[in-house]
Amino acid sequence: MHVPDASPNMQLETFSTFDGISLADGLEDVTTKLGEADSAIRDPYTGFTEYRYGSLVVGMYEESIYYISRDKRPDEIVLNGIVIPLKEFWLRYYLGEPDFIAEDGDVYIRGYSALKLFRDDSGSIIAADLFDDTVS
Repeated sequence: MHVPDASPNMQLETFSTFDGISLADGLEDVTTKLGEADSAIRDPYTGFTEYRYGSLVVGMYEESIYYISRDKRPDEIVLNGIVIPLKEFWLRYYLGEPDFIAEDGDVYIRGYSALKLFRDDSGSIIAADLFDDTVS
């Protein structure tokens, strides 16, 4: 298989959707797209509710999505409808260099949205979150 060279022209300029869900969606939109959640757990202290759909978690406060997360060591994520393997070449190809590297992972910022790829001590990606950078 021919792997194309990384190009700044291929890098995503926005993070519109994560696994088909937008940060602008409401619970009704998420239910229409994904069906009923496997579980919904409300934190009594923060008021946040986590809706779990397999390895996808949608964190909401009231009717607004705060974050969308893929956990359980994902092999790929889907951003803006594009399947992105979580391998260094493809991350650079579609995301470029991280905007900053945190102790627990890499962060990419596009406008008001941020994508964080959480890494374990060996550097393997263990989870991916898309969140509204203005409320973090």
